Amino acid sequence: METVTLFTSQLVTVREVVCDASRGGACGDEYSTTPCVAIPLRGCYSVDRPGRAVVADPNTAVFFDTEPYRVAHPGDDGDTSFVVVCEPAAVADAFGNGGQPDAECRPFRTTHAHVAPALQLRTRLYHGALKAGIVDPMAAEEEAFAIVAALAGTRAAEHKAVHQAVVGRATSFLAGHFREPVSLRDVARAAGASPFSVCRVFPAVTGTTLHRYLTSLRLAWTLDAIAAGADDLSRVALDAGFAHHSHFTKTFTRAFGATPRAIRRRLDPLRLRS
Repeated sequence: METVTLFTSQLVTVREVVCDASRGGACGDEYSTTPCVAIPLRGCYSVDRPGRAVVADPNTAVFFDTEPYRVAHPGDDGDTSFVVVCEPAAVADAFGNGGQPDAECRPFRTTHAHVAPALQLRTRLYHGALKAGIVDPMAAEEEAFAIVAALAGTRAAEHKAVHQAVVGRATSFLAGHFREPVSLRDVARAAGASPFSVCRVFPAVTGTTLHRYLTSLRLAWTLDAIAAGADDLSRVALDAGFAHHSHFTKTFTRAFGATPRAIRRRLDPLRLRS
């Protein structure tokens, strides 16, 4: 695992964490010394806590407190996360706990939150600007707080453990196979439930449908490929699992508010420095 600090101040620290672990189960307890938010930019991993498990992927940010957890990897491609560590007072303000953890010592009062496409793009642009070294310190702090505040406003509600387990297996499967043709039967088989049950439970827990979740994973992958400098957008679309380039362009533009070519110009580090 490689950790790079992109920005740090008395109020906030922003890091990029790259993990090249191969497929496998959890190896042992890990701890976070400071509460933090992890937003996957690429790949996925499972965060297991006593009685609770969450699959972190570009659609799902994970909140880490001082509670022990274990990390497993459903795929072989590793992952990259954008991690924000805020001062305790900021966490209290964002999550409304008055500065005090709840009875389960969870300052975030939840384990994860949905990352909408607009927030994925905002995080990616912020990540690129920090790596290019062109962000004013005050602006960097404000943007970090804004991202955390957005996640606090969309944090996941608690659901029955059995439903969370089904959705966890479904999202883990989708995160590992989103670039392939995926059927509802495939997802249901991986989730250990009937297709009807998955279709009923998944939106209740995640707030979106299986198809939209799958599309968001594909879009997040294309955003990562574009940020990495991919030139052939038709190839990017096909590699991400889209049937054809025009469908990709239309879906991408609707999600991020700009065409892939326009976003590529915004993510170009050389352009950011100009």
